Formats: sequence, C-alpha cells, structure tokens
Amino acid sequence: MFPGKAAGLGLLILRCCVATHLLLAAPWDDHFWKVLAIVVASIGLYTGALSQVACILCLALEASFFKAGESSELVQEALQMGIVISVALLGPGAFSIDAKRFGLRRILPPLE
Repeated sequence: MFPGKAAGLGLLILRCCVATHLLLAAPWDDHFWKVLAIVVASIGLYTGALSQVACILCLALEASFFKAGESSELVQEALQMGIVISVALLGPGAFSIDAKRFGLRRILPPLE
C-alpha cells in the first residue's frame, strides 16, 4: 500500500499534480463551502493525509466542474477524474502522512 523509492516518488508527484490542477481549475467565486472543500482536498492530497478520502472529495469536486461548453473542457475534466481515480486506487505512497501514521505492514498467510 505504501510503495517507496521511485514508485513512491511517482505517487508523490501524481498527488501533487492532481492537487495543483484542482486548485488551478477551481471556481474561486463559488460558495464558501465549495472553496473550503477544494482547499481541504488539496491539502490532503499534497500531504497524503487520508488520501482516499481526499480523492473522493476531489472526485466529487471535479464532477461539479463539468460545464456545458466546449468538448475539450469536458474531455480534460474526464481525464482528470480518471487520474484522481487512479490515485485513489494506488494509494498515497511511502512519502505521505498516511505511511507514517499507519506504517508499513506485511500480512503473511497462516502457517499450518
């Protein structure tokens, strides 16, 4: 769940890219609660704290960004949602608060 070395660094970069895109694509003139959710999800992704929860929140926010407009914007939002889903499925990586909090665990099958 917490890959290290190059894979962990790749997950850190991926999380930071998703959080940065969320901050850049955010409609800052929207409701206070939506702006607060954007900031909380971005901080969660940057630090890797409760990353699956932050990804679900980010996915909900990305879905709310869909606008009836140019098809290129819709494609970009759909691709971003796919990247958020991949971050949620891959986990936070070794360079995250979750890895420090929960630690690396190895589950071994029972010996009979």
